[in-house]
Amino acid sequence: MTEKHGKHKNKTELGDQENQLVSSQSTTSMMPPIVNYGSAAAYAIELRKWLFTTQCWAFCHQMATMHSLAYLASCHRPESMVSQASFGVPSSSPSTSPTTTNMSNSNQFIQRRTIPSLTRRIFAEIIDAVFAFVAKLFIIYFLVEIGVVDLDKYDRLLGDDADLHMLIDVTQELFPIEMLSKVIVSIVEALFVSYGFGSVPAGQTPGKVALNIEVITCYQVIPIPGSEEVNIVRTLNVPFKNSLLRSLTKNMLINLLFPLSAAAYAFTYNRAGYDIAARTIVVNA
Repeated sequence: MTEKHGKHKNKTELGDQENQLVSSQSTTSMMPPIVNYGSAAAYAIELRKWLFTTQCWAFCHQMATMHSLAYLASCHRPESMVSQASFGVPSSSPSTSPTTTNMSNSNQFIQRRTIPSLTRRIFAEIIDAVFAFVAKLFIIYFLVEIGVVDLDKYDRLLGDDADLHMLIDVTQELFPIEMLSKVIVSIVEALFVSYGFGSVPAGQTPGKVALNIEVITCYQVIPIPGSEEVNIVRTLNVPFKNSLLRSLTKNMLINLLFPLSAAAYAFTYNRAGYDIAARTIVVNA
């Protein structure tokens, strides 16, 4: 009995040794071959190549994932928003233009829009500046009629005895009138942007109507890969305080510091400094 038990134990040990040998051989066959690079510099070069290749593959994988999510966002309709919430991709309807998707917040929603070129914005500002100049003429005429401004004393600037001191005095007297005109023009522009007037809808001024662009609220801009359109988190209308802040900043600071104020337009999506301050953006209507 003891002899049989010993033989069985020896067979078990031999089987374990064979299994360990097979396992070690399979592990050795799965390991990559050991390469002798010769020096640390050569090893660093090969390691750099491997890292670059790995990063390229990771980037390709990320781009493929982003394109897949963008395709899903363009195919799904707004009623499937609940199924996409876990992916963070806003749904869109290809049958409507511009595409609108409601968010969980009742006051905010995502809208797909296109950004106009800076040239169109400049032309719109020029048209608005012409209207503002005409409005300032009416304001000056009204102040002259009620006796606040006396134009006779400014005739001295046209005479031969005019000097720099006289010019500075006249400029100081006209400065409050200029500021009053800018405030009135800013209030009128804010009313146009928030409420509209007549045939001009809310979010637009006469210049923006002519160039077919408008001002909307903007809390976040989400780019769409492979498309010129962007998803904008916005509310329905621009609040009056936001539009007033926007117009006052533009007329009081940006226009006053021209041409140094050109740097205020050097932001992404052609947003100006006053657009960022007021949380607005200019888009194609």
